[in-house]
Amino acid sequence: MVSPVDGTLLRFGEMKNKKLGPIKGMEYSLEEQFLYPFFKNWNQDDFRLFYGVFYLAPGDYHHIHSPMDFNLAQRCHFKGDLFPVVPWFSKLAPSLFTRNERVVLEGVWEGGRACIVPVGALNVGSIKLAFEPELETSRWTTFALDFESRHMTKKFSGGKQFQKGQELGEFKLGSTVVVVFQVPN
Repeated sequence: MVSPVDGTLLRFGEMKNKKLGPIKGMEYSLEEQFLYPFFKNWNQDDFRLFYGVFYLAPGDYHHIHSPMDFNLAQRCHFKGDLFPVVPWFSKLAPSLFTRNERVVLEGVWEGGRACIVPVGALNVGSIKLAFEPELETSRWTTFALDFESRHMTKKFSGGKQFQKGQELGEFKLGSTVVVVFQVPN
């Protein structure tokens, strides 16, 4: 496994109690909005969960690459806010990563299930996917406050294979990428 970006690794570790974090002072439940609806279907009995959080500063290379050989099963675009992701702002915006716009790429790698999650931020919400150029993020839109109507899922029949290091997409400026993955016990 390799880093998906050239940014700063803010946090890496094993998840405890299905919580991601603390990241920038906040913990996130995987069963709630961060990886919903994907995580609820993962076999958790025979696996341990790990995560990495990578921050991209404005001067970093803004392309996102597959951190592992990965078979993409589905993509989910969550419309949302575009709050800054700099560490000091997270204290002002509770649940920042579940409120900000993001794209969840969920699939399988040699260790089990995995998600690669580009998270948008203020002035840098534009996430472009190399394999799906028609996806438009950070578009002004009116959306309902209920969670179910804020996400759009696309399934890839038979999966879409990516090699470790292959480009997945890019930000139009810096932001954050979260990687969550299973490892067999």
